[in-house]
Amino acid sequence: MISLKDSTVKLTGMSCQTVFAIVVAGSIYQSFDKPLVITSANDGHHSKNSKHYRGDAIDIRTRHLTSEEEQEIVTQLRHCLGRDYDVVQESNHIHIEYDPKRRD
Repeated sequence: MISLKDSTVKLTGMSCQTVFAIVVAGSIYQSFDKPLVITSANDGHHSKNSKHYRGDAIDIRTRHLTSEEEQEIVTQLRHCLGRDYDVVQESNHIHIEYDPKRRD
Protein backbone atom coordinates (compact mmCIF):
# COMPACT_ATOMS: atom_id res chain seq x y z
CA MET A 1 0.00 0.00 0.00
CA ILE A 2 1.20 3.50 -0.88
CA SER A 3 -0.27 6.44 0.99
CA LEU A 4 0.40 10.10 1.73
CA LYS A 5 1.12 11.40 5.22
CA ASP A 6 -1.80 13.82 4.97
CA SER A 7 -3.55 16.17 2.57
CA THR A 8 -0.63 18.63 2.57
CA VAL A 9 1.55 16.19 0.56
CA LYS A 10 1.15 17.06 -3.11
CA LEU A 11 2.27 14.77 -5.93
CA THR A 12 1.32 17.14 -8.73
CA GLY A 13 4.23 17.95 -10.98
CA MET A 14 6.23 14.85 -10.09
CA SER A 15 8.67 13.79 -12.79
CA CYS A 16 8.19 10.36 -14.35
CA GLN A 17 11.52 9.38 -12.74
CA THR A 18 10.11 10.20 -9.30
CA VAL A 19 6.91 8.27 -10.01
CA PHE A 20 9.13 5.32 -10.99
CA ALA A 21 10.99 5.65 -7.65
CA ILE A 22 7.65 5.62 -5.80
CA VAL A 23 6.61 2.41 -7.58
CA VAL A 24 9.96 0.77 -6.79
CA ALA A 25 9.84 1.90 -3.16
CA GLY A 26 6.25 0.66 -2.84
CA SER A 27 7.26 -2.76 -4.09
CA ILE A 28 10.20 -2.94 -1.68
CA TYR A 29 8.09 -1.85 1.30
CA GLN A 30 5.43 -4.40 0.30
CA SER A 31 8.06 -7.16 0.39
CA PHE A 32 8.55 -6.23 4.07
CA ASP A 33 4.75 -6.18 4.57
CA LYS A 34 4.96 -2.47 5.46
CA PRO A 35 3.02 0.46 4.01
CA LEU A 36 4.92 3.09 2.04
CA VAL A 37 4.00 6.51 3.43
CA ILE A 38 5.18 9.53 1.46
CA THR A 39 5.76 12.33 3.97
CA SER A 40 6.86 15.03 1.53
CA ALA A 41 7.03 15.60 -2.22
CA ASN A 42 7.04 19.06 -3.83
CA ASP A 43 5.39 20.55 -0.75
CA GLY A 44 6.74 21.61 2.63
CA HIS A 45 9.93 23.44 3.53
CA HIS A 46 13.17 22.34 1.94
CA SER A 47 16.47 24.00 1.09
CA LYS A 48 16.36 26.71 -1.56
CA ASN A 49 17.61 24.53 -4.43
CA SER A 50 15.90 21.34 -3.30
CA LYS A 51 14.90 18.83 -5.95
CA HIS A 52 11.59 18.54 -4.08
CA TYR A 53 10.42 21.78 -5.69
CA ARG A 54 11.21 20.45 -9.20
CA GLY A 55 9.26 17.23 -8.64
CA ASP A 56 12.44 15.16 -8.48
CA ALA A 57 12.44 14.16 -4.78
CA ILE A 58 10.31 12.52 -2.12
CA ASP A 59 10.66 11.67 1.54
CA ILE A 60 9.28 8.40 2.90
CA ARG A 61 8.44 7.38 6.46
CA THR A 62 10.67 5.07 8.45
CA ARG A 63 9.32 5.26 12.03
CA HIS A 64 7.38 2.01 11.58
CA LEU A 65 10.51 0.09 10.55
CA THR A 66 13.13 -1.63 12.66
CA SER A 67 16.66 -0.32 12.12
CA GLU A 68 17.50 -3.56 10.30
CA GLU A 69 14.47 -3.21 7.99
CA GLU A 70 15.31 0.42 7.29
CA GLN A 71 18.91 -0.39 6.39
CA GLU A 72 17.86 -3.26 4.12
CA ILE A 73 15.26 -1.07 2.41
CA VAL A 74 17.89 1.62 1.77
CA THR A 75 20.23 -1.01 0.34
CA GLN A 76 17.51 -2.38 -1.95
CA LEU A 77 16.45 1.10 -3.07
CA ARG A 78 20.02 1.99 -4.02
CA HIS A 79 20.41 -1.27 -5.92
CA CYS A 80 17.08 -1.10 -7.76
CA LEU A 81 17.15 2.61 -8.60
CA GLY A 82 20.79 2.76 -9.67
CA ARG A 83 23.32 5.52 -9.92
CA ASP A 84 20.98 8.24 -11.21
CA TYR A 85 19.14 8.32 -7.88
CA ASP A 86 20.38 9.45 -4.49
CA VAL A 87 18.92 7.49 -1.58
CA VAL A 88 19.76 9.21 1.72
CA GLN A 89 18.98 7.69 5.09
CA GLU A 90 18.03 10.65 7.28
CA SER A 91 17.32 10.54 11.02
CA ASN A 92 13.53 10.22 10.58
CA HIS A 93 12.91 9.40 6.90
CA ILE A 94 14.46 8.20 3.67
CA HIS A 95 15.06 10.87 1.04
CA ILE A 96 15.01 9.75 -2.60
CA GLU A 97 15.90 12.10 -5.42
CA TYR A 98 16.46 11.76 -9.12
CA ASP A 99 19.94 13.18 -9.73
CA PRO A 100 21.37 11.88 -13.02
CA LYS A 101 25.13 11.53 -13.12
CA ARG A 102 27.37 12.45 -16.02
CA ARG A 103 28.46 9.53 -18.10
CA ASP A 104 32.09 9.93 -19.16
